Amino acid sequence: MRRRIILALTFAFAVGVATFLLPVTSPKVLAQQSCKDFRAMYHMTLMVNINTGEGGWNLDVADPIVALLNGQAVTPTVEFLGGGTSFATGMVGHDRGGTNVWHLSNGDDFTVGAWHAIYPNQPANTWGGGSAGQYVYNGTGKIVAGTGQLANATGAFSETGPYIVWVDLASDPPMVYGKYQALLVASVCSK
Repeated sequence: MRRRIILALTFAFAVGVATFLLPVTSPKVLAQQSCKDFRAMYHMTLMVNINTGEGGWNLDVADPIVALLNGQAVTPTVEFLGGGTSFATGMVGHDRGGTNVWHLSNGDDFTVGAWHAIYPNQPANTWGGGSAGQYVYNGTGKIVAGTGQLANATGAFSETGPYIVWVDLASDPPMVYGKYQALLVASVCSK
């Protein structure tokens, strides 16, 4: 009788272990993700008409984006698709949402979404007072899609960099100007 109980418990244990291990050793789970290190730098310029509020940040087209994908030079372009919002809470600015697509020169691309960034915010009513300063922008996002060798890409994306803003009240119309130097780091993973 004791032998039957031991056999039954051993069998139950074996079934329990098999139930746990079979999903872990299935081909889908064992498929290794291949992650690529992406690093890039780019510049942006700011031009805003103080009287109308027209203008904003734009990529500096005279200075191309410089990037490495797993240590290999690529010449990317970035497409800002929008969809996000910007708002301020006191002296802190926030960017939320939005999507951008990074097109790499090798024909692959990846999409960044779920963006969140914070940065010191200069209230609009102080521009007329000639306020200026140097600040730091910090943002993170998730890689949500990709094509080519980066098909079905996932991963993490971060951007940080200093920016400087100054006011020219003597110009006609009075303008706000700025320069931004972005450093991007991402881990782009695909199966």
